[in-house]
Order: sequence, then C-alpha cells, then structure tokens
Amino acid sequence: MSSFKKEFGQQIKRLRARIHITQDQLAERLGISRDMVKYYERGDNGPEFERIPAIAKALEVTKSELFDF
Repeated sequence: MSSFKKEFGQQIKRLRARIHITQDQLAERLGISRDMVKYYERGDNGPEFERIPAIAKALEVTKSELFDF
C-alpha cells in the first residue's frame, strides 16, 4: 500500500469526523458503497481523479484542503 493512499485515507477519515458524518452518509453523498469509503479510508484503494471534486464537496472542504496532510 502506498504511503500517499494511506495518508489520503486518514485525511478523508479526519474530515468526515470533523463534520460528524458516518461512512454510510459519505458513501450516499458520493453515490458509492460504504465498502468503497472503507477502502479509501484504510488506504487500500484510492478514488479516481475525477471523483476528487465530489469528495471535497461532500466533506465540505476545498480540493486543496483535501490534500492538506
């Protein structure tokens, strides 16, 4: 597993916790499965580049803030 994917996953988890939403709620906002959110957060899988704006919007941050780790 790459260090970047792991750090990015931890950032998603932190930002999700900051706005008090569950993995299920984030998955719903993104139109993906809860399992995919789990994979992102563990760093097992990274999102497609095209999904980054939607992730930032769902977590109520800018794209830059999403990568501020």
